[in-house]
Amino acid sequence: MNSILLSLNDAYRSLLIGASPNITAQEFASTMSLCVRKPQKQCCESVPVPDRDAECSDQPREPFKSPECYDNGVDEIPCIALTLMEKIFFKMTCQSWSQETLHYFSTVYRILLQEFGIMSNLIDIFQTKDLLTSHLAAKCASACVSVELRSSENLPVNPIWERKCLQVFLNPSPGPELDGCLWSLQDVIKTLLKQPQGHSGALQKLLASFDPALSSLCSKLLPGSDVDQTDSALYSSSTANRGATLCTLLDLLEVLTASRVRSGSRGCFLSQRLAHTQAPGLLRIVMRPLDYFVKKRVMLLLKRVLLEKAGEDMALANVPAPTDRHICSDMNALTSEVLQAVHAGWLQGVPVESGSVFFSGTRQACDGGSDRPDYVMLRAVSLVLLKSLDYKIKSGSGTGVDPTMDVPGCLQGLLLFLNQRGVQLHQPCHPCTWVSVVFGEQDDDMMETAKALLSLHLLHNRVSSEMGVFAGASNTASCSTGCNPHCHFLSLLRSVSFDHSILLDFLISTETCFLEYLVRYLKHLQGDRESFSEACQKMEALDWTQRLDSLGEDLHRSSLAPCSSVSPLGLVLPSPVPPLRLVDYGSSDESETEVMDVSDTPRRATGLEACISESRPRLGGLNLSQGDKREPSSSLGRTQEGPQLSSSTEGFQTTLDCKKTTGRGSQPRTDPDCGQGRSLPGPGWRLRTLAPAQDRRHGDLDRRAFTCLSELRDVIARLQKRNLFPYNPTSLLKLLTKIETESVFHH
Repeated sequence: MNSILLSLNDAYRSLLIGASPNITAQEFASTMSLCVRKPQKQCCESVPVPDRDAECSDQPREPFKSPECYDNGVDEIPCIALTLMEKIFFKMTCQSWSQETLHYFSTVYRILLQEFGIMSNLIDIFQTKDLLTSHLAAKCASACVSVELRSSENLPVNPIWERKCLQVFLNPSPGPELDGCLWSLQDVIKTLLKQPQGHSGALQKLLASFDPALSSLCSKLLPGSDVDQTDSALYSSSTANRGATLCTLLDLLEVLTASRVRSGSRGCFLSQRLAHTQAPGLLRIVMRPLDYFVKKRVMLLLKRVLLEKAGEDMALANVPAPTDRHICSDMNALTSEVLQAVHAGWLQGVPVESGSVFFSGTRQACDGGSDRPDYVMLRAVSLVLLKSLDYKIKSGSGTGVDPTMDVPGCLQGLLLFLNQRGVQLHQPCHPCTWVSVVFGEQDDDMMETAKALLSLHLLHNRVSSEMGVFAGASNTASCSTGCNPHCHFLSLLRSVSFDHSILLDFLISTETCFLEYLVRYLKHLQGDRESFSEACQKMEALDWTQRLDSLGEDLHRSSLAPCSSVSPLGLVLPSPVPPLRLVDYGSSDESETEVMDVSDTPRRATGLEACISESRPRLGGLNLSQGDKREPSSSLGRTQEGPQLSSSTEGFQTTLDCKKTTGRGSQPRTDPDCGQGRSLPGPGWRLRTLAPAQDRRHGDLDRRAFTCLSELRDVIARLQKRNLFPYNPTSLLKLLTKIETESVFHH
């Protein structure tokens, strides 16, 4: 054992520097073959570990215990030999060695295969109960097969490895052997996909060998249509074996889907279509008594397939969308299965665990995050449903007559699902805010969702116009189902604080589909300007209502507390104790008496809390604004303690106008960032009512949105003039210019 460790150590050091070991290729191959055989029974003895740095020193070397002395039963020498062998096979294809070194290891590779039958030894290790050794053997076998296929497309697939994998696939039994065969095949396909486009002959040869067996394997492992049927291949083993085998199968299906791009316009193999054709079985996995991480992997696979991003997380960079002649029919079959399952109540059976899990495990977070739902799962389920509806619309099936295209029903079911799974929207809330709540942490998914919801909104408008429904009622219906694109766009702008530079980053980045979404939305905005203004007014009203509710809570708390408090609006709340002032007017020679401006026809009231409780049932059109100088027709009075909330009988817009009568020569303070005419709150203020919402055409939210788009147009134009923009933005600039011109005219 001492000599074996010395040989492996010398070979590894030589591999790191790109040189050949000091022994012959025959001796090295013999040592490697001896190490990867099934370990024999050995006595528990201590063997010194060779260390070249310590050979010249007087210190004793650390003893190495034989594998049987360890509790986990891991044989370290086979693991070291397998890791070294896999690195050698991988380096042989990198073309980073000198001719002498490459010739040496090529000779070792040939001797291992032809004289020692190393592939048979590796396949035998697939069955070992030690998962680490089994996985290392699978990596080594896949690297060996990849060397053969990449060296020449004329060479056949390794017959020993192919025969063993076919045998296991035709008679599957979840366990280490099946996992090793699945993983090694997946790794070989991934290695071939990283090759240039011209080297696709080896991939086609490999898929042709395994095509029938893979189809049979999926039909046996995935659940059947009969709910009461017991899937013998899937449920005859332990839960741990089922989970590991299904996850490896899902990874293989994703790699096979990504390999469709190599088929081009010609037909692809049936195994490359399994993620689409086996959609019913994949959807049933979510309903079966399996581990949660398996169900999560299923939803992530379906999401990537529908987004045409299969293989994106597997280092398969720049994977284009499939273009073969079967892709349309396969996508149509997949989306049909999803919509049929949703209409059959599939959403109600989708589990969403609370709390954070680590590395697909079950350990819950300890920092109070257990009440937070799994947003990765929620995003996957939402996108699978929305992209299915979106594809049906684009394929020409969105006529509103097909029962599987009940768009409002599907969206209402999705909102119900999110609510039941722990997605809490702030009250009072707008249904369209669910997008920012669920997808706020994932920009690419949020853009895909906004784009899909825009398509659904356009379909709803088209169907409504054919039925003669009023446009305002159509927009209200879109808001009720959470698919109003104006609300989504405004939520996006508010989430980035109306910063045009962040929108510019989205446009330049290739990680999201923001460019496509923005162009489609701006085209829609051109013909739907009034609906955008309505969406702005609704959001402003909700903001004001939330502030009033917060104020009412503070008022209630202040009535119970002996001391004064300050509301979120900055109002000093009434209390038995006189409120604190920022300035002591009694000791100031420059100050004058504070003037409280109120309406012309006040009436007595008991206080702010009574006014809020009286006006709360009519807060549907409340809007917070500054700068409107008109006085209300009627209002509530005030008391000596502080200002009163006034309410108009014609409209519900309310504003906070902060003024103070100052000394001679003083001017009101203004905020340069908030536009001309807006005053900052001073020691004195007044709360007054404005005219109805329809008399005031645009609010602050409307203005900030179009200012952001105008700034975006300016910066894109400047970058284009200097040839610094990564693509031609002429069409986008034309749209932004038209939007800006119409906005100025509208204002």
